[in-house]
Amino acid sequence: MHNMKFRSIYLVITILIASILLVSAGCSKTTSTTTATTTSSAVQTTSTTTSATTTAFTVKTASKTGIGDFLVDSKGMTLYYFTKDVIGKSTPTGAVLAAWPLFNPSNFVVPSSLQAFDFAVITRDDGQKVATYKGWPLYYYAKDLASGDTLGEAVGGVWFVIKVPFYTVMLQNKAVINNYLVDSKGMTLYWTSLDTAGKSNVTGTILANWPVFASANTIIPSSLNSADFGSITRTDGSTQRTYKGWPLYYYINDKTSGDTIGQGVNGVWFAANPTSSGPAAPATTTTITATTTATTTASTTTAPTTTTTVAGTPITINLAAQNMAFDKNSITVTTGAAVTLIFNNKDTIPHNFALYTNSSATPPAIFVGQTVTGPTTVTYTFTAPSTPGTYFFRCDVHPTSMTGSFIVTAPSTSGY
Repeated sequence: MHNMKFRSIYLVITILIASILLVSAGCSKTTSTTTATTTSSAVQTTSTTTSATTTAFTVKTASKTGIGDFLVDSKGMTLYYFTKDVIGKSTPTGAVLAAWPLFNPSNFVVPSSLQAFDFAVITRDDGQKVATYKGWPLYYYAKDLASGDTLGEAVGGVWFVIKVPFYTVMLQNKAVINNYLVDSKGMTLYWTSLDTAGKSNVTGTILANWPVFASANTIIPSSLNSADFGSITRTDGSTQRTYKGWPLYYYINDKTSGDTIGQGVNGVWFAANPTSSGPAAPATTTTITATTTATTTASTTTAPTTTTTVAGTPITINLAAQNMAFDKNSITVTTGAAVTLIFNNKDTIPHNFALYTNSSATPPAIFVGQTVTGPTTVTYTFTAPSTPGTYFFRCDVHPTSMTGSFIVTAPSTSGY
């Protein structure tokens, strides 16, 4: 009886010990699992935090209402491009450079929204280094003092932020032409008075020399109006972009950024200029060349014979275009005369004055004046040929219906 009682007590104690061990083991397992999970989570968070803290991007993007996304440096300071630069060449000097310091980091670390291969460093003519984006030199603006400042945007109409995605149409600037349209690679975009607004009349061999501009998107500097850009469908079914309704083209003889070889070709092709409503040379260049002029009125058919004239004498001629015709069919000057020709286009269609050696208008022309749409008046200045003879003038836009003879005579000494 005593043994049975002892065995019962022993059994109970054994069961209690086993239960305690099981509970202890369960608690130990739970604690271990919780500890492992917590540790893993802490490592991941630390890793992420460390990555964000230590990755200092050389360039990144910022965003602002009215501008969109644009390039900034690691501190959020805005980067700009200069319309007087060309791809691969930085031109600011002196006071301009002081106001627009160069961006020149030691290396490039970029976020996934940008491509490192779009960035490079070039050496300026003065030996300084400057970073480029897609070939365009990058600058700060001295008046931007805080992260996100964009006080340099559109300053002087020649400084602009670098938009991301990048521009499809940009502005470049040249003396005489001023601001004009280019594509993202700095290739000039042209329009022509051969077209009409909303319609391209350029075909065949002319089109081969003037390929169409057909960018799918419109990403432009803030000084341009997106409503001015559109597209047309050509007769072959292809799409061509337009500016202010006028079709846009390249010129095959333009080879690099900044080339404007197509400007003024045949008096009908011009770099697309934001200050113009359609194809014409900029209003600021009505005088084609700088020469001394006089107010002497020339005869419409013969050179003056009552006064002494010598080679190089300045002379002013008035010529009008109306109803698809010139008001003079001949003009007479002396050899080497400094000619000022005041051209009054009274029609509402484009005309110009161009001077050639003969009626076949074989290049090169002696002089080609800008094409203007009337009613308006433009002043041309040029030097008459030094060899006496009968030359040929015409309107390049209407070369068969608007023509005349340009007679150059030897100097007269009558009146002595």
